[in-house]
Amino acid sequence: MKKVFFANYKKYMIKPILYKIAVRLAAAGVLSFIWYRFINTSEQLHVVTHLFPVVGAVFFGLGWISYLHLDKFGGWGKLKKRKRKKNSAQMWDHVDTEVVSFSELQPEERILCNLAANAVCCLLFMAAYAVGRFAI
Repeated sequence: MKKVFFANYKKYMIKPILYKIAVRLAAAGVLSFIWYRFINTSEQLHVVTHLFPVVGAVFFGLGWISYLHLDKFGGWGKLKKRKRKKNSAQMWDHVDTEVVSFSELQPEERILCNLAANAVCCLLFMAAYAVGRFAI
């Protein structure tokens, strides 16, 4: 997985990854609140110890699907290898660069952003579960 991720990672993909992480964490937080407020009315199940592992597992599954899609699993072919450019040490080369939005990325870069966002969200929810499990 390291080879697939770091071979295709570009610096301009940080902003779309952070936006995806923020949206997914907000959506998972809203769903967790809805579950706690309306479904778990007897309050027998704690959000951190019962719901966060499930949400983390969902993000893990989404990340795994993104990884399989990125790896072209299933006979769809292999990733195209791109030649790397030499990095220049001039600051002026980066002054006029525009910020790239998610819709402007190539399909493989979009999948890579989804993979990174899902992995980070999975790790955050599992870390919250691990900390909450021992704190409660």
